[in-house]
Amino acid sequence: AQGEDRFESRHRRKDGSVFDVEIRAQYRHDDGGRVVAFLRDITERKQAENRMRQNEADIRRSQAELRALAAQLISAKEEENKRLARELHDVFSQRLAVLGMEVSVLQQKSALPSDSLKKSLQQVGEEIGRLAKDVHQLSRELHPSILDDLGLTAALRAECKAFSRQHGISAEFLPTNVPDSLPGAISLSLYRIAQEGLWNVAKHAQAQEVRLLVSAVDGELMLAVEDNGKGFDRERMKAGGGLGLVSMEERARLAGGSFLIQSQPGKGTRVEVRIPLPHLEG
Repeated sequence: AQGEDRFESRHRRKDGSVFDVEIRAQYRHDDGGRVVAFLRDITERKQAENRMRQNEADIRRSQAELRALAAQLISAKEEENKRLARELHDVFSQRLAVLGMEVSVLQQKSALPSDSLKKSLQQVGEEIGRLAKDVHQLSRELHPSILDDLGLTAALRAECKAFSRQHGISAEFLPTNVPDSLPGAISLSLYRIAQEGLWNVAKHAQAQEVRLLVSAVDGELMLAVEDNGKGFDRERMKAGGGLGLVSMEERARLAGGSFLIQSQPGKGTRVEVRIPLPHLEG
């Protein structure tokens, strides 16, 4: 019978330096019995392993720092968006409304205005109305006040209606068991993910229909954006990246959730996010 054992130990050289040794002992049993041992200096291998472990630790630390920075940037961006949206609504919208009323008063005060003046005033009034509508739309895109006032379901329903009007694509909203009250950070994350998902459909999918599904099941809140568009190859998509998808995935991760994309060329796309909500259980 014969066999082999391997183990490692540390030894000290004459100059005092320490080195790692791998010992391999071969043995066999015969009439006389014999054990053969081989020693090999594995210092370089150990150093390489230590460097690899250190590099992996450095990478993990860098990734954690990048995630923390991403969270801070997203939070700061949303706070700035909220401030700008409030300013657009409270300042510019009100000033435009006052201008519209002043134009209307001028039209009424002009007893017999000339056709050209009447037409000019009418055009000014219409332009003010369009500008007020644009300001309102911009304010809503920066930060939807309906999300704070009426909650996630109302905000997503309004987003689907606005999407259909703007892009001419049928958008069906299907909520199921969505809680009336959700943490603000989670509501905002899901709203932004839905918003980005719908934008990707309008920009890339060439779809005629899109469905936005939201449901709460078993302590999880699931949001999915499905379209019947041209789809894409997921491997090519991964290679090419895309800031929109990266943003959606990062928002899901920061909320403690998961992010999944299902797509095939010619078979549409489904983007799904699941965020755990333990307090909903039971």
